[in-house]
Amino acid sequence: MRVRLLCDGTEASVTPFVERFLGSVCLATAASLKAPAATKGVRYELQGDAVRLHLDGAAVPLGLNQGFAAIIIRDTLRGMLQHLKGVRMDGNILIIVELGGQPWTGSHPNIPRLGNPSL
Repeated sequence: MRVRLLCDGTEASVTPFVERFLGSVCLATAASLKAPAATKGVRYELQGDAVRLHLDGAAVPLGLNQGFAAIIIRDTLRGMLQHLKGVRMDGNILIIVELGGQPWTGSHPNIPRLGNPSL
């Protein structure tokens, strides 16, 4: 999984932790919607109060339930991004999660599982 974060067209540098965290949240948010699973990538665009989502290049409507999906996604992403250096919240924000053809299963091989299943 590779995550790119752009603000007004300028790519922000992200640490490996932020990349994994942001990518996992973006993928989990997309997976919670009634849309086909992405295998190539997920793209979020935030412009003012507007949020757009594309899975494998196809737009996903977020106006369901009087816009609740769009509101909760926008607020979740903005909550994460507001503390990152190089990201202006009043700018146009683009988050691109590249999957490399592997469908997201809710886990990542480089992220250890919490807890001890043998207990």
